[in-house]
Amino acid sequence: MKKYNPANNLAYYRTISGLSQSELAKAVDISTRTLQDYEQGTKSINGARAITLYKMSHVLGTDMESLLEIEEEV
Repeated sequence: MKKYNPANNLAYYRTISGLSQSELAKAVDISTRTLQDYEQGTKSINGARAITLYKMSHVLGTDMESLLEIEEEV
């Protein structure tokens, strides 16, 4: 059986970077609402454009894979 990792990596990295949602959204040229949707899980970050993931990872100081929602075997 597969399930999604319950940790929201995007929210985690944004929080430790000290950025607000609006600051990160502005830095990567997306709406604050879209960023909120990614963090709340109402929109999957796995469907984000590659350039958006690249910008987020660059601003947050991590790699793109760390922001994705990875399925785990349980």
